[in-house]
Amino acid sequence: MAQQDERTGRARVVVVAGPSGSGKSRLAARLHGRFGWPVVRLDDFYRDGDEPDLPRSPLGLPDWDDPRSWDGAGALAALRALVEDGWAQVPTYDIAASARVGSHVQRCGRDDLVIAEGLFAAELIEPLRRSGLLHSAYCVGRGRWTTFLRRLSRDLREHRKPPLVLLRRGLALARREPAIVAAIVARGARPMSPTAAERELAARRSASLPHERRVAGRPRSSLLVGDPLEPSADGPEGGREGSRGDVGQVGVKSDEKAGNSSP
Repeated sequence: MAQQDERTGRARVVVVAGPSGSGKSRLAARLHGRFGWPVVRLDDFYRDGDEPDLPRSPLGLPDWDDPRSWDGAGALAALRALVEDGWAQVPTYDIAASARVGSHVQRCGRDDLVIAEGLFAAELIEPLRRSGLLHSAYCVGRGRWTTFLRRLSRDLREHRKPPLVLLRRGLALARREPAIVAAIVARGARPMSPTAAERELAARRSASLPHERRVAGRPRSSLLVGDPLEPSADGPEGGREGSRGDVGQVGVKSDEKAGNSSP
C-alpha cells in the first residue's frame, strides 16, 4: 500500500475497494461519522443505462460488472479537484433507474482524508499514486459467503432487480470472489476486514495529532469548522447506498450498483 508524507497540508485519498457487498459503504459511513472525512461514492460515476455503447452481458443486458460501464476518468478528475481545490461537482446516480439524476458539490478541508469507495475503486489506485494523491488503499472483505448473504439481503431489500436475477448473479460473484480479490490486491490494495481498516486509519490519525499541533502552533479548536482531521502519520496529508438522499451531500450511497448492474 502506497503511503506518502501526510504532513504537507493537502488532503489525500483513501481508496476502499472490494467485492460487491463486502462492506465498503458501511466502512466509509463509519469513517465519515467518526472523523468527518468526506466520502466520494464512486458508483455515482456509472454511465447511464441507455447509452448504446455500454458493455453487454451474454444475455444482452448492460454489464455493470465491467469497468467500461463506469466513468473512471470523471471519477479521477473529481477526486483531483476535491484534493487540489477543496471542492468538486459530483454526480448523483439512481441505481434503480440506471441513470444520473443530478449532481451536488462535495467539499473537503485542507487536512482531510478523502474516502473513495466503490466497485471499481481499484482502477484508481495507480493513477492516484502517480499523481501523488494516494494516501492508502484497502481491499475489504468478510468471507465470500458472508458477503453473498449480505449482498443478497441488501439487493432484495432495495428491489434492485428481480429476485432470481439477484440470486444467480450473487452465486456467480461468490464463485468469482477469490479471483476478484486477487485482482484488487494486485493493483496495490491491502486486504483486511472493514473493522481492521478502520482501526488502522484511526491509529494513524491519532499518531499524527501531536506533530500537527506542534507544527501548526495552534490548538485543535482553532481548526476550520468541518475540518476535523489532522493528517495521519505515514502518508501524505491528508470529500452510495440505495437511492441518493440517505446521507445528503456526504454521498453515503449504496455499496455498489446492483443486480446484473450492481457492485
